[in-house]
Amino acid sequence: MKRGLFKLGNYFEVRSDTTSDRFVLKVDVQQWRADPDWHFRFDSIDRQGVESDEAGTMIEVRELHPSVSRDFERQQFLNDLTERIAAVHQDSMDRGLVLSVNGVPINIDPAQLLESDELKAACEEIVLDGTSPVDIKLYTGLGTSSPTAAGWYVFCNGRAVLEADQTIVTGWGADEGETIPRMHNQFARFRGYAFFTCDDAGRLPWTTTKTGVDANSDVFRQARSRMVKLMRPVIDFLNQLDREKDAPPADMELLEDMVNAAQPKRIGELATISRFTAPPRPKVRLPDTQSIQFRVEKERADKAKKVLKVSTLGEVGRRTFDYFYKLECEET
Repeated sequence: MKRGLFKLGNYFEVRSDTTSDRFVLKVDVQQWRADPDWHFRFDSIDRQGVESDEAGTMIEVRELHPSVSRDFERQQFLNDLTERIAAVHQDSMDRGLVLSVNGVPINIDPAQLLESDELKAACEEIVLDGTSPVDIKLYTGLGTSSPTAAGWYVFCNGRAVLEADQTIVTGWGADEGETIPRMHNQFARFRGYAFFTCDDAGRLPWTTTKTGVDANSDVFRQARSRMVKLMRPVIDFLNQLDREKDAPPADMELLEDMVNAAQPKRIGELATISRFTAPPRPKVRLPDTQSIQFRVEKERADKAKKVLKVSTLGEVGRRTFDYFYKLECEET
């Protein structure tokens, strides 16, 4: 907090009221810098608390730096700030935190996954023991089709540290017992959510700036192996969904229709199911074909196209193979 306040202006005031005590802290930054002890002294402390509906914290910054003042005058900056607050504090706001910018409430899209009687999202909870246990909740399933919104969302104590991640950090392209492909547009419906909660913030797998994941954290490594396992059934389903567009099964409900009929459901309302589930499907048998490729001089290829009266090299290859096969392979 101190670092951020210093970057905003030359004076700040913090008022905090709880049900057990309250305090006021006023800091003139220039005077504070001149103090060799660099201590913060409370202006008032009251051991008498307030009613629960009056509890809260107010932070006010004055004497803004010129660059900060200019930023707050720009509407685009306010729009970007609002979007960033909504993204970072989505989980806390979904659980009741109310935030606003210049008196305008910030709205969020709550984390949701598609569910129906046929499609069930996965929800798994893990507790890593220690002096301060780390509670981990993992969710995987389907969302709206969006290549930019697909991926993993990771939260530490309610704060978003990764959004729509599609990298090896969250298992894309991994081979850990389960093999996960790299991100592709056919996985645009994939959504994964990972929530890490601990009383000791030092055990959480976030960077020192709390803006990213510490991929080397032992806590995250243990969670990542489960994330990869939970991904696999969703990836398999999305592969089936893609294949059925080319070879729809007979006398069966199409997966696309099944997905379109599913309804979004808040992840906090999902039942605990350790695996994404969907109705079993028959294996799609692909045609038993092989590809034949060869290279020839351009002049000869162009002459063959002209004689065969075709416009593509693929047609040249097909016609010449059929010609050879008819003369040399078919029984006369």
